[in-house]
Amino acid sequence: MAVISFWGNSEKETGQTTSTIATSTLMAIDHNYKILTISTGFKDTTMAESFWEQNRQNNIQKMLGMSNGAGVETGMEGLSRVVTSNRIRSGIISDYAKVVFKDRLDILLSPKTIDTIEYIEIVKTYPKVIETAKNDYNLVFVDVDKRMPQEIQKEILVQSDVIVVNISQSIKSLDRFIELKRQNELFRGNNVMLLIGKYDKFSKYNIKNISRYLKEKGEISAISYNTLFFEATTEGKVPDYFLKYRNITDKTDRNAIFLDEAKKSCDNILLKIHEIGA
Repeated sequence: MAVISFWGNSEKETGQTTSTIATSTLMAIDHNYKILTISTGFKDTTMAESFWEQNRQNNIQKMLGMSNGAGVETGMEGLSRVVTSNRIRSGIISDYAKVVFKDRLDILLSPKTIDTIEYIEIVKTYPKVIETAKNDYNLVFVDVDKRMPQEIQKEILVQSDVIVVNISQSIKSLDRFIELKRQNELFRGNNVMLLIGKYDKFSKYNIKNISRYLKEKGEISAISYNTLFFEATTEGKVPDYFLKYRNITDKTDRNAIFLDEAKKSCDNILLKIHEIGA
């Protein structure tokens, strides 16, 4: 159905990955969509740590006599070999992804390699993987890592139906986005939306003021920093977090505020998909 890519215009932390995790997980819980979330990071275990308890997994591997290098044909490494051998086909991606919610949310984890050259070779296959995934899933969320070669980043963004540009609450970040739009027509398209990660509503750079400064007509999304959610991303408990707090009734509770922001971000993504007819 649609590819939604999260991309940041800064090397500094913008909460891009956690925003991708929050919106794709909540989308899978609240909507009847089959979703794939793709992590493209280099030496980045955030996605795995958010959904699965790593210590438990490592203990199981040890019990089974598996080394850290075991299962090299699984995950993105294995899938990239399928692409390079021209054997990729509809329905195969789920064999290399991990299930969070059956028939609702799959995660394709980032490559396990710590070798830069090997990583670059693997990421060259992402565009083909995404192209295939679009036919197998209703929504494909892609967390586009800034360490990927720029030409691969651009190829992924070009094939994306919605580009979520992650910005931070600083004048430098806002000015960079203005310059980005001026120099690159890709970010002037009507399929581009803005999201503030680790949002602080008490900053003078709040949504209202940022909208005014950037002269943005569309609604700017936000995912605030939330301690319990952050802890969940380090303990493999993100699904538990959303299931526990999704029906919270106290609207002043920090978790209710966080969930409300995440829901609005999901709604904005769906609205953008509808607007562009994807």
